[in-house]
Amino acid sequence: MEYPLNQEKTEAVWCALADIFSVPYEDFSYIAKKINDVEIEIIKEIFFNDVAPVFAFNLVITTPELLGFETKYVINEIKKEKKKIQKSKIKNTIHHLNVLYLKWNLKELWVKFEYVLNMEKKN
Repeated sequence: MEYPLNQEKTEAVWCALADIFSVPYEDFSYIAKKINDVEIEIIKEIFFNDVAPVFAFNLVITTPELLGFETKYVINEIKKEKKKIQKSKIKNTIHHLNVLYLKWNLKELWVKFEYVLNMEKKN
């Protein structure tokens, strides 16, 4: 999916949102500050279509990454996933089903983050 952001800004949003999956105490304010200049609907699309499919695993593994992900790692993993999706109709279909599942499964997490993001935008 293409967004009305340049590649550099899209990658910055990817990196900020990946931190949602590594923050053990859900202090999202510093993440929201990094991306509060982007429309919430765009952030939501990037969260569910690009970031969550790659990093949601960190919420359920026994040894999660708690200190955040390296910028290069985030960008490379998301780009790699996007290439897989583009190459195969089956993988594209699986991706869309996964996004639907993640929208259901991560709804509470998104609502918490969206609240913090809205508060940050008011400031």
